[in-house]
Amino acid sequence: MRQPLADNGQRQVEDNYRLMSHELTLEEWACRPLPKRYLDNVMRLTSALQ
Repeated sequence: MRQPLADNGQRQVEDNYRLMSHELTLEEWACRPLPKRYLDNVMRLTSALQ
């Protein structure tokens, strides 16, 4: 079955993200600076309001 063009483009973007990313360990996640953790938490809490 042939994929629609939009699907193919989306898959290329996803594949590119996977190539550029790496898996975070629990240790890396826990060592994030406090301002970064604060900002992440605020964004998560306000995401429902957007």
